[in-house]
Amino acid sequence: MYSTRRKQNVYWKKWYANRSSAQKKKMNDKRRRYKQTTNGVMHGRLRTLRVRHAGQKVATIRQLRLLWEKQCGICPLTNRNLTLQTAELDHICPKSAGGSGRVKNLRWVHKDANQARMKLSDAEFDAVCIDRAKVLGMKF
Repeated sequence: MYSTRRKQNVYWKKWYANRSSAQKKKMNDKRRRYKQTTNGVMHGRLRTLRVRHAGQKVATIRQLRLLWEKQCGICPLTNRNLTLQTAELDHICPKSAGGSGRVKNLRWVHKDANQARMKLSDAEFDAVCIDRAKVLGMKF
């Protein structure tokens, strides 16, 4: 016996096959635009978060979207404006130090800052940045 999901897939394949090429193009364009939207990007980030924190409670799409709005699309580490291409989810308390995937422990940061920070705490990262600025001759 076919499962319900398989029956649905068979139904949609037949339905799609009976569409005209103009209708198929329009549907494919809609699908492509969806993947480029915030929702599509956040679904991808949430999928990664669920894989990294298997068996734990993680933030939902709605919570990630609210977190984005709360931050106004600005990186808290660099004050750069974030786009969907440059934004990454960062664990405030790193996963290696026991951090969770819950929304309290997440923030949106610029991907360059996230890669530079790696497993450092905020205080350690700030100290590294200040030391680097002193080497370059910047004054505070």
